Amino acid sequence: MSVDSADDNNVVIWHCTIGKYQKWDFFGNKIKNMKYDNLCLDWNRNTDNVSMQVCNGMSNQDWFIDFTNNGGIFRVSSPTQGRCLTLDLDGSYTSLKVENCRNTVRRNQKFDVIIYN
Repeated sequence: MSVDSADDNNVVIWHCTIGKYQKWDFFGNKIKNMKYDNLCLDWNRNTDNVSMQVCNGMSNQDWFIDFTNNGGIFRVSSPTQGRCLTLDLDGSYTSLKVENCRNTVRRNQKFDVIIYN
């Protein structure tokens, strides 16, 4: 995942680099970018868009990860709510959004998580 500062801090999928804009910190239930430590991964409930916004303590910035054999699943607002981070398969295949995952988690809702010490 990368922060696209040229596009309202939208979060997108991009080729891996060593840049801080692709490094993330899980702090409590918040996901922060290493380059912009005052910003949190934010779900816009009106558009389902995912971007980096100023951390505000609201539940639309609370993320819960479920590790599976096939990748991590990021749920928003509640560990049991049926809304998950999703790769948008329309268009360029780089955009992220939040979609339903209550009954079935799809392949485009599972992400590799690489942990560095």
